[in-house]
Amino acid sequence: MTKNILLCFIDDTRNSDKFDKFISKFEDKEFEVHILNGVVENNIQPHDIIHIIENIFTDELENYNYYFLTNIEDFFILVYRIYHQFFQQFIFFIDDHINYSVNLENIYKEILKNDVHPNENIVKPIFINENTYREFNNELIGRFCVPLIDVEDLFKTESIKMVQKYYYFNNSYFLFEPVNGEDIIISFEKNENREELGYFNTKIYYQTLPIHEAIQLINELAKSKNHFIHSYQYIQRYFDSLKNTIINSGYFMRKFYLKAFELLSRSFDAYVEIFILSFLINIVPDSKYYNRIYSILIDNHQIKRDEKYFYLYQCIRLGFVNSGLGNSETAILQRKLYRDIYNSFKKEIDDRYKFIPKEERDENFIIVLTGQFLSLNHAPTKTALDRCYSLIKHLGKKVMLINTKELLTAKGLSPFYNLVTGNQVKEFEKFRYIKYKDIEIPFYQTPFQMPHMEEILRIIEVINHLKPYFIINIGGGSITADLCSQIVPVATISTVFSGLPLSEGQMYVIGRKINENDIKLLNEFGFSEENVIESVFTFDFKPQQNKFTRSQFNLPENKFLIAVVGTRLDEEITDTFMEMLMETTSLGVHIVFIGRFTKYNSYGAKIKKLKDNSTYLGFQDDVLAVLELCDLYVNPKRIGGGSSAAEAMFKGLPVVTLNTGDVAVASGSDFWVNSYDEMKRIIEKYVTDKEFYDQMSKKAKQRAEILLSTHEQMKDIVQKIENNRFFR
Repeated sequence: MTKNILLCFIDDTRNSDKFDKFISKFEDKEFEVHILNGVVENNIQPHDIIHIIENIFTDELENYNYYFLTNIEDFFILVYRIYHQFFQQFIFFIDDHINYSVNLENIYKEILKNDVHPNENIVKPIFINENTYREFNNELIGRFCVPLIDVEDLFKTESIKMVQKYYYFNNSYFLFEPVNGEDIIISFEKNENREELGYFNTKIYYQTLPIHEAIQLINELAKSKNHFIHSYQYIQRYFDSLKNTIINSGYFMRKFYLKAFELLSRSFDAYVEIFILSFLINIVPDSKYYNRIYSILIDNHQIKRDEKYFYLYQCIRLGFVNSGLGNSETAILQRKLYRDIYNSFKKEIDDRYKFIPKEERDENFIIVLTGQFLSLNHAPTKTALDRCYSLIKHLGKKVMLINTKELLTAKGLSPFYNLVTGNQVKEFEKFRYIKYKDIEIPFYQTPFQMPHMEEILRIIEVINHLKPYFIINIGGGSITADLCSQIVPVATISTVFSGLPLSEGQMYVIGRKINENDIKLLNEFGFSEENVIESVFTFDFKPQQNKFTRSQFNLPENKFLIAVVGTRLDEEITDTFMEMLMETTSLGVHIVFIGRFTKYNSYGAKIKKLKDNSTYLGFQDDVLAVLELCDLYVNPKRIGGGSSAAEAMFKGLPVVTLNTGDVAVASGSDFWVNSYDEMKRIIEKYVTDKEFYDQMSKKAKQRAEILLSTHEQMKDIVQKIENNRFFR
């Protein structure tokens, strides 16, 4: 139950019995009452109240409902207007008149002088402690006042649309209440030709935020993007430290930090704005920052094509590691940006090549393009090799595998916080064949930083000469593959198989049923559900090499082991997920973290139960052998993870996952839950109900059989490609 806090900022209550009796009504309703006397005597400014609140409630501040009371009329009006959205309700305690004789800044005087502006979002009543009408110095109280008959009336609230209010006066903007909402300007100037809102013309009514060095670095970055490239390590370290400071700040300080950087982002050019927005996303994964980056990249014509492609992949990665970051608008913006980039390249090959009719193409030859090729421990690489193997070994096709190295390219590198570039194995540039199992796959890896127009043209020329029946693109987002769709059909298989691949080719191969959102998105870009091929995304695991015992990993012999597996657990595991897991340990559960989880020790420092009830094994080369020691696979909310879930089911481990991302698609609806609360309950059932566990373990193995049927599924995909309306 949320605690209700009544904050009383009062002065000189002549009739203390009257006040005490009134306050007792709140105490009877279990309000926590705080009385702060001496507002005028201590020269309390309206903005001082947020420091007072932050000092009293510290980390718990955002968990409570706050109600404001005062007996000082002008002070009440100012707080009521500027912090209207923070407080649940406002109470004016009528007593003998008290003069708010505080040396106020001009903006406060201006607010008192002006009537309520329509943009101020003033909707809440003003509760008063008397039934009788009286004259007030400020008619606003008389207009909004409602006698407080019963404290229960305070709880009858309607949700309001939150807006971010900026007061404009004397050529400056004033920010008091940091809110996540649409920007609204309340202007007290007759001349509406005001400057654009930004950091340097806004006064933030909060204690000084220590961002002087950040502004210096941003100013240097604004002079030249090369400053970012040359000073990347220092800039990254500084903003890493600042990010931790912001995350660990108090409620209001954190909000004002975010607003300060939002305003800074508006005050510089596109490169700096994108950098600041990418920094903000790493603090608060908010779609408004994410979509703003996409909008800048679409609308700004000074940003070069290669830079836009670099930024596109940085944004795709952000969306991948921050599940839920994007929304329906994001999907449209992302595809619009990709289409703009693609069309820019396409203009350079228009009329150079003609589409090759299928009767002139080699029906036994298929080219597979992938944007990254590393090792068998890399799921997309394994996916590409497995598809090639099935095509060659079981369907009798000739295949050539090409690594275009487009994934997370470093070409066009530009300012971005926490940027990542794709790994590469340069040695593969010498290879003409890749040995996989018992076959050799003809192979080519470009030596160029991609997308490189001349190299793309060379690849297109090779394809034009070899005339494959069609191309399979692994992953999507490949300019090379989509340009090749101008001469032969391209079917794109998404490696994030829970979503539609990013492609301008003819066919989308997805690992689930198409839904209405998919169709709506496709229609937006001139495609339809006929462009989609439904399939089952399958796996072919790296063979198990070992047979381990629990004692070899210091795992408890007599406990129920839950496996949490991933290479991005730092981003995917949240406090909420971790707390849910810890609540299950009282039943004899022990958590086994497998993969990359560098934050494990920091979680251990703040969650006392973690170290005694979990083990962090790090990266494991033989995942199947380790999973064999576990009892259950539990998945945090994320997009990826399908491969490890399939491996777990192969070993008979039931899966527990939310209905989102690749794990949900791989495991199927039998293993879905709707929330972390339900996840906790189902884990408890697995621990305590052996019959249920055995039943679901059997289902997991059955599901794994389907997920391992790569050859059958590949045969089905090829048939669907060749029978597709857009295969010509």
